[in-house]
Parts: sequence; structure tokens; C-alpha cells
Amino acid sequence: LVAAPPGPIAGKSVLATMPPDSWKLLEVYFANIQSWLPICEKHDVLKTAYDYPTQGIPDASDRPDSGLYAELWSVLAVASLYETSTTYHDPLNSSSAGPTKLYESAKSLVPSELDRFDMGHIKALLNLVVFNMVQGQTGEAWLLVGCASRVLESVDQLTLMSNPRHKHVYYGCFLLDGMLALQLKRRPHFRRSDLEHLGTIDEDGLEEWQPWSGFLDPSHAGRRAPLLSLSIFNSLI
Repeated sequence: LVAAPPGPIAGKSVLATMPPDSWKLLEVYFANIQSWLPICEKHDVLKTAYDYPTQGIPDASDRPDSGLYAELWSVLAVASLYETSTTYHDPLNSSSAGPTKLYESAKSLVPSELDRFDMGHIKALLNLVVFNMVQGQTGEAWLLVGCASRVLESVDQLTLMSNPRHKHVYYGCFLLDGMLALQLKRRPHFRRSDLEHLGTIDEDGLEEWQPWSGFLDPSHAGRRAPLLSLSIFNSLI
């Protein structure tokens, strides 16, 4: 086996500051992705965004908080594919943080197979799976969801089960892996019987009852319908 190359050295490479329209991108993510794949805790993502250092962070996956930042950047990357009103899609502007740059920033914070993973890294991997699926890159998505599924089984299970999002992440792997397996005519990693012990996700939460105005559609302005994210997720599973 060939040893994996060492990761970036803290202080040698610095991950850029957050994009100028990052708050808009967060809104886009929670309207378009969180409404059917609620793997992220919204308040945790917002807290990470508020606490993000203005000077940027060392681009190193072995940071103890790299999982939080990987999750944040993966959220921004997915959202950038849906947001068309900003410079993120300007191919002539090399300084803009386009989808590819956001994707690479998130992926750079995911550890190698020799390092320690946490829940944030697994959520980031699942968001990067969605990114590739939206782009039609099913082969890349298939490899990433396989990585996320196996990492999920490899991390400390006592710590994992104490995380209030553990069911969401397990079912997120199951859902995305199943969708890709169906498309590629391959066998998924998780079977339904593997996850029956988890039970259903409690639907009485903020993501179920917070107001939703559609996929940023002006025609929905002023309407007050519940998001119903958790019951939709349970139904998909």
C-alpha cells in the first residue's frame, strides 16, 4: 500500500475568508436541501458562520474543529449551484468563489483515511455527494457516499449515538446511497434492515414547523406554510 501524502501544514496555507454572499447561500441551502435532507443542525451551521475568523483559517484537515468548517463550506458549495443571482457563476471572474472553489475548500478539510473523522466531516461528505449528483457526476458521488457510509460505521459509536443528528446522518447515507445505487444499478452499502434499530426521526422539531416560503420563489412571498422537513425525510426513507 502507498502511504497517503501528508495534509497541508497549519500556517502554510490559509483557507479564504467566507464569500461575501455567504448568508444568502445559507438561506438557499436551507430552502433547497434542508427541506428534504435535514442532516445539518441549522443553528450549529449559523454559529460556525458567525464565529468564522475574519482572517481565514489554516487549510488543514487535522484541526480539531475542521469538521465544523468542512460542513459549513460544503453547505456553501451546494447552495452555490442553486444560487444564480450572484457572481458565483461568472466564469470570467477568477477571483470569485465559484462552486468548484467552494467544493475544493470543503473537501480540503475532510481528513485522509489515516486521520480522525467526526460528524461534521461525514455531513460534509454527504453534502459533497449532493453537489456531484446535481452536477450529474454520479461516479464521484458514488465513491463519496461509500466513503461517508464506511466512516460512519468506523467512528466511535458511543460518541456518535450521543449526537442528536446521528439518525439523520445514517438515513442520509441510506437515502443518497440508495438513489445512486438505483441509478447505477449497483448494490447499496446500507440495507433497510441495517438501520431498523434506529427507528423513525422525531418530527416535532423546528425544521418541521418553521415557516417556509418555497424555493426562493417570489410567487410564494407572504405565504406561511410549515417546512415539514422531518416528516418529508421520514417519508422518503
